[in-house]
Amino acid sequence: MTRPLIFALLLACGEKSAPPEEPGAEADADTDTDADSDTDTDADTDSDSDTDTDADTDSDTDADVGWPETQLDASATAHTAMAMGPGGLVLAYQLDGTDDDLWLAWQEAGAWQTELVDDEILAGAYSDLLVGDGGELLISYLAYGELRLATGSPGAWTFEDVRIVDPGPTSVVLEEGEPVFTFTNTLGAFCFTGLDTEATYDIIEESTSGGTSLGKLRLDSEGTRHIAFEDGDFYELEVGTWDGEAWTTDVVAEFPDVVSLTLDGTTPVVAWHDWYDKEIWVTLDRTPARVASDVGSLSTGTAVAVDGSGRVHVAWHSATEGGVFWAVEDGGSWTTEQVGETTNGGGYPSMVVDEAEVHIAWADPTGLFYASRALP
Repeated sequence: MTRPLIFALLLACGEKSAPPEEPGAEADADTDTDADSDTDTDADTDSDSDTDTDADTDSDTDADVGWPETQLDASATAHTAMAMGPGGLVLAYQLDGTDDDLWLAWQEAGAWQTELVDDEILAGAYSDLLVGDGGELLISYLAYGELRLATGSPGAWTFEDVRIVDPGPTSVVLEEGEPVFTFTNTLGAFCFTGLDTEATYDIIEESTSGGTSLGKLRLDSEGTRHIAFEDGDFYELEVGTWDGEAWTTDVVAEFPDVVSLTLDGTTPVVAWHDWYDKEIWVTLDRTPARVASDVGSLSTGTAVAVDGSGRVHVAWHSATEGGVFWAVEDGGSWTTEQVGETTNGGGYPSMVVDEAEVHIAWADPTGLFYASRALP
C-alpha cells in the first residue's frame, strides 16, 4: 500500500491508529536468530540455549548482563523524568494508584531516598525535570487537568498552577532565571508559555482535526530555544528553532511517536519511534538515522542523550518485546542491549549519561526501577 493511500485512510479516521499489537515477547525479549551453542547461565525461560555476552549489535542481550537493577519503589509507577543534581541523580515519577501522586527519588550519600511531592488528585503525569543553577529542582507535570510547576528540594516545595491543558508531555527550561514551558492545549495544539498565567500563550503548531502535537522544548549552549514535536494532523515529526521573533520548523520524518530531544552544543538531537514501520530513529548531524528495526509496538517513550565524546545514546520501551532497551552509536554502527524487563503497562524510560556511566530509570506496575552501566 502506498504512503499517500495510508495518509488518506488515516486522515479519514480523524485520529492516529496505532499498529495492532504483536504477539508477546519471550521472557528475555530475545529477537535474534542466533544458532550458537553458548551455555546459558542465567534464568532465561525461552527455548534457545544462548546467552550473548559479547558486544552484539542486536537486541538479545539479557537484562542481567551489564545492567544491575535496583527497585526504588515497590508501588505501581509511571511517567519518569531524571536529571543529575549537585548531590547525585534525581528522579521525578508518578505513583500510579487510585488518585496518582508526584514523587521524587534521589541519591544521598550513595543511597536512594523517596518522598511524596504532590498528592493532588491525578498529579505527576507527563513530568519534566530541570536542575537550576543553584541546585533547586523544577518539575513540570499535570495535576488534575492543569500544568503545574513544583520548585524546591526534598522537604521544601512550592507550587504554581500555570494553566489548564490537555493530557500530553510537558517541558520546562529556565530563560534568564525564569521558567518557560511547552504543553498541549485543550484543542490539541502544541504551545509555549511563561509563568505569567494572565498572559496569552503562543501556539507553535495548531490542530485542525483535534489531533495532538506532542513534543519537547530544550535550550542549546547559547540559550536558543529548540523544539521537536509530533504534528498529529499530518503524522509528521517537526523540529524547530526560535529566532527571537518567530518559530521556524522543518519536517524531519513521518509517523513519529514519543519524541525526545536533547542538544549537542547548538545541534538538536531527536529520537522517536516510527509507529508505522515499528523502528527507532534518531537525528545524527540533523540527518535521520535508523537505530533499531522490528521493535514492535511502543507505548510509553524514548530518551536521548549525548556523552562527552559526542556519541548519541538512545533508550526506548517496547511493549511487544516487554522491555526497556539502550543503544549507543559509535563510528556509524549501533550497539544495543536490553536494560530490563517490563510488564503490561510498564515503560516510561528516562536517561542520564555522565562522564562515566549511563543511567536509565523506568516505571512499571510492579515498581520503579533503575539500572546503570559503565560507558562502553
